[in-house]
Amino acid sequence: LYLDRIVDIAQGNPRVAVMAAQVAKKNNTLESIRDVTELYDKYYSSIKTDLDALEDGNILKVAGIVAFFRNIDRTNDVLMSNIKNVFAISADEFWEASKKLHDMEVLDMFENEVVKVSDQVLSTYLFYLVFFKEKLFDFSILINELFPQYKQRLIDAINPILNTFDFDAIKQCFRQAEGYCFS
Repeated sequence: LYLDRIVDIAQGNPRVAVMAAQVAKKNNTLESIRDVTELYDKYYSSIKTDLDALEDGNILKVAGIVAFFRNIDRTNDVLMSNIKNVFAISADEFWEASKKLHDMEVLDMFENEVVKVSDQVLSTYLFYLVFFKEKLFDFSILINELFPQYKQRLIDAINPILNTFDFDAIKQCFRQAEGYCFS
């Protein structure tokens, strides 16, 4: 059970696996690795500090948006329009922040046209940070503005969050999402 839980937490990242194993070994309980928010906060603390140091309100928001969509193509007019209308970030602001995130190696940018988060585990953390922990965007906008168009994307983004972070806190965010019933 411990190994299965550690594999779920790590999502292929060996360092996160070692950190989770150390916590489990130290506390000697499976419960100690149920909510690993603190583990992720510690692991990604240097990235979070670097992002905060930029003092740019859009940086973390853009990282969360990219984490949600997985990748963003500048030439996809529908997607870029959704970003502008739903998240109130213009294309210029989005790509300026994306360039900074690429320079910091948080995002990978290809030919100045497509961006994606450089690491899947980091993507999960950024999504959690933006939509649940710091609540830079209200989670309900994903439900109210992007569902059902991005139904599968929403499912793919939420599943690792539910498996990794405090389920009760996430459930509370679901309950607060207007028009959404969590049973």
